[in-house]
Amino acid sequence: MTVQMWTEETYIELIRPYAQAMGQMLSCVEELQREMALFCDEPLHHVKSRIKTKESIAGKLKERGLALTAENAREYLHDIAGIRLVFYFESELRQMARLLEQRSGFALIRKKDYIAHPKKSGYRSLHLIFCVPVLCEGHLDCLPVEIQLRTAGMDFWAGMEHRLCYKRAGEKTVRQNQLMEEFSGCARLLAALEKRIEDFAM
Repeated sequence: MTVQMWTEETYIELIRPYAQAMGQMLSCVEELQREMALFCDEPLHHVKSRIKTKESIAGKLKERGLALTAENAREYLHDIAGIRLVFYFESELRQMARLLEQRSGFALIRKKDYIAHPKKSGYRSLHLIFCVPVLCEGHLDCLPVEIQLRTAGMDFWAGMEHRLCYKRAGEKTVRQNQLMEEFSGCARLLAALEKRIEDFAM
């Protein structure tokens, strides 16, 4: 039996509190950015935020073999609300991460450091998932918001990898394997270049 995706109305109802949680976290980031700006000039390169589309949520649930319901989305997906913080230097990225983790009111529920331990493909980024309290239908609920912290170099590389490798991940060909190996090598070169440039700035 095919399980139908929820309606547009149900999807909007699902994401409304996530948008509130993301708004709270963005306000926190803005405050911390002003605090960091007292010690370093324009630490943040740019900020992006998004709520997963209905289609993207459906794809994630299908990948996990789960029924396409709002309940499963709430239970199993921790990246419905996402924020990406892009910095000039890794040291500033680490400083923001420390400030976020020390922030009262938001509990850190998961941390994945792909900078210290890059993925096999060479992907580097720091992923933090925070539990953000939101008032939902008269009661306080805790919703996850994922924050990805990258340097501008990491963000450039991740975009290229997504375009050239990730979308072709299902193509198990010799060319695909070669492309992934080449991208992994490029990631190492970029990491070394970023470190050298940051040393100049210190």
